[in-house]
Amino acid sequence: VRSYLYRHSLDAAVSEALNDVVKRRPEDPLGHVASALARRCSSAPCFCELRLDCAAPKQLRFDIIVAIRGSHVRVHTVRLGDVLIQAKETQVVAPPVAEPEVPAPKAKGKKEKAAPVVEAPPPVVPEAAEPTTLLEKAQRQHREEKLVTFLEAFFRKAFGDAGVMACLDFHDRCAPLAQAPLLEASGVVDLPRVTARLTDELLVAGARSLNVSFLDFLRLVLSSAGLKDFLSPPLQSDSDLEVWRQRWPRLAHPLVHGGVPGSLRPPALRICAALTPFASTAAGTEASSAALPPLGWAAEALRLLRAGAAEAARLLQAEKATAALAPGGIAYGPPGGLGDAVRLARKAAEAAVGASQAEVSGLLLAAADEAWNEEENVYELETGKKLSLEELANLYADITQDGWIRMIVQPFRLADASAGCELLRGRRPDLRLVMDFRDCELPSPKREAFGCAMRLVGSVTKLMQSYAELAPAWRGGGGYARFF
Repeated sequence: VRSYLYRHSLDAAVSEALNDVVKRRPEDPLGHVASALARRCSSAPCFCELRLDCAAPKQLRFDIIVAIRGSHVRVHTVRLGDVLIQAKETQVVAPPVAEPEVPAPKAKGKKEKAAPVVEAPPPVVPEAAEPTTLLEKAQRQHREEKLVTFLEAFFRKAFGDAGVMACLDFHDRCAPLAQAPLLEASGVVDLPRVTARLTDELLVAGARSLNVSFLDFLRLVLSSAGLKDFLSPPLQSDSDLEVWRQRWPRLAHPLVHGGVPGSLRPPALRICAALTPFASTAAGTEASSAALPPLGWAAEALRLLRAGAAEAARLLQAEKATAALAPGGIAYGPPGGLGDAVRLARKAAEAAVGASQAEVSGLLLAAADEAWNEEENVYELETGKKLSLEELANLYADITQDGWIRMIVQPFRLADASAGCELLRGRRPDLRLVMDFRDCELPSPKREAFGCAMRLVGSVTKLMQSYAELAPAWRGGGGYARFF
């Protein structure tokens, strides 16, 4: 006992706290002692419990309690009612949406306005019927109490005493939620949805418990996982914005599609335009700094991208020979093949963004695995044109010569990834090549000429876990998570 007290300096800490109380004589002496002892705590904040918020019990709203320096503190609130209270028979009912009109080809000399983008109304989810009789109300109250008891016990077992920084396995800890007793007898737990909600809110709670921004919290978590060399630079002051100017993610949207009735054979092929957050600035959105994305940039970028897709369809419909290649306002590959399709996408994208052409680039989702002809051992990316591996690499090199296409995803089938990407990288060293292995086992990269795509599945914590495991292995290759 004496060695334990000496090792942790408990006698000195308690004596100092008591002497300070006697000297100051505060009105709350116990609170003063607790505060003095808490300042000596060195342990990181850890989760304690979910506590039902009695002010909104029907919404299943819980307070997240975290132990910080020996004190239990409510740092955040999570609402689980809308992700747990769902009947199995409930179906999402969407109001009918009118089919988009296909404009007729315009006459020569006349300029048409691009057709407005029509968005479908949000789906309507029927609400569960409220209990009417006293018996039904009593039964529902009993089920609510049972669910609350389950959730509180689950959290204590799965997350009790878990440090807020140890969040890489939080997704896996939520597996027992599949056994949660629901309020409806025919209900079923939407485990991916409730896991994503809870783990997202726990990340927010962790950031608040450390009194840091959400971005800084994620940097701390990844740094503690040994990924300090893989972190983005900090974003805490105006001087950091210049460093971030070229690091903001681009938002991409397909403009030209593969498959019938176009000339590009793979149905999953897409030629996309990718916009930086600063493309919307020239469209009238104000930014407080030239290096700071304007507010609402994502929504504005999506509007511009949809306008670009509509423009690509309009360009095809304007010519009699290609009008049939834009059914329903969707542009498919023109007769000239992949090169003409890329030029069509670029022209449409630049017309949509106007003065912000420097903020738009191209992305090709090649879907080369669908272009592979197993019987003849050739690729058929363009209908009727059969290419060897080297000829396909040359085709990609030709269409990327002007630099507009900056990234190609799945340029070759997986079996040809190493050889094909080496050929293409030799001609276009600045072109980013990404392979999506989907459910296949990832190879052990050494100095591959391509990167590995990250798939957005599960939750943010699952994504971080995957990144922590794979990013170091792919550092010697073309990188991990080049494309989401």
